[in-house]
Amino acid sequence: MKRYLAIAALSMAVAPVAQAGVITTFANDLAGFTTAIGTASVTVEDFGPNTHFPISTGVLNSATNGVAGITAGLIQPGVTYSTPIGTGNFFNIDCCNASNGTPFLDTVTGNGPLTVSFDNATNAFGFQQLGFMGTVLHISINFSSGTPFSTDITLPGQNQFVGFVSSAADIASAVISGDNGTFTFAIDDFRFVSTPSTQVPEPTSTLLIALGLAGLGFARRKKA
Repeated sequence: MKRYLAIAALSMAVAPVAQAGVITTFANDLAGFTTAIGTASVTVEDFGPNTHFPISTGVLNSATNGVAGITAGLIQPGVTYSTPIGTGNFFNIDCCNASNGTPFLDTVTGNGPLTVSFDNATNAFGFQQLGFMGTVLHISINFSSGTPFSTDITLPGQNQFVGFVSSAADIASAVISGDNGTFTFAIDDFRFVSTPSTQVPEPTSTLLIALGLAGLGFARRKKA
């Protein structure tokens, strides 16, 4: 019996712990991003047809209603956009400029950053940055497990697409800000892949766990 208990304990002990996926960055490469996600279903948030400011709660999602003239359902479900509460127009759906004729999400410099939280963990997201965020994009991606991914991306001009694809459906949230621009963040056409919030264990993990449970069950039967 001790031998089977030892096998069961060993099988469970060596089962690998879930790790964060590997991130691939697509800077100014919407075509590459689209190819990478394949046929996955993608939601694109354009932040509606009108301006709204300030969003005084610091929170914007599909349930937002009665704040800055926003009605429930303006924002598509699946994502919550939030920023620390500030003063003045600290969180806005703003509009427009010569290169971007539709509303976009922003904050004036000194506020922010923007946190994007997914209802269900995803494997990919991206957005257009509108050239008001300075010269460098700072981004940190948080996973459902594992160490966060952080990187800085040089911003060459307006309306550059920036996308991120993980090797697993484990992206839980992201924090976005710029460097010395007119706005701390200014983004449009935020897109993300809708994926299940739970991950399927790797085959080796499943096998080891099954062996461990089987060993415990056998040991109990022998004892009986």
